[in-house]
Amino acid sequence: MVQAEMRNNTPRQSGFTLLEVMVALVILAVGMSALVRAAGGNASSAAYLKNKTFAQWVAANKINEIRLEHQWPETGSKSGRVFYAGIEWAWKQQTLNTEDSEVRRIEVSVQQEAERDSAALITLSAFIAKP
Repeated sequence: MVQAEMRNNTPRQSGFTLLEVMVALVILAVGMSALVRAAGGNASSAAYLKNKTFAQWVAANKINEIRLEHQWPETGSKSGRVFYAGIEWAWKQQTLNTEDSEVRRIEVSVQQEAERDSAALITLSAFIAKP
């Protein structure tokens, strides 16, 4: 009976082994890296969509300026720059004839001035009838 009592009185160590801790850290590291990548992708997408929205507004403003002039636009190309939402934008307007001689097509392409050599963020088309 003395032996049984001595066996029960010996302190038992509890806790995690080094291997269990290492496995838990590896799982945590893999999960955290996936979260960081997802957050970075979301931030990049949000910035792109914000710039694309501003570019669309710049193009829409340019087309509305042409409509408000109430003049028949000449065919050809024009370009310019505008400062909008804290960003300098480059726009290019192209006026084309259509199959209907009373209607012209206007395409306005917009991109950031700093990225002028890259493709346009957006191209917006409109049709203007002869006044």
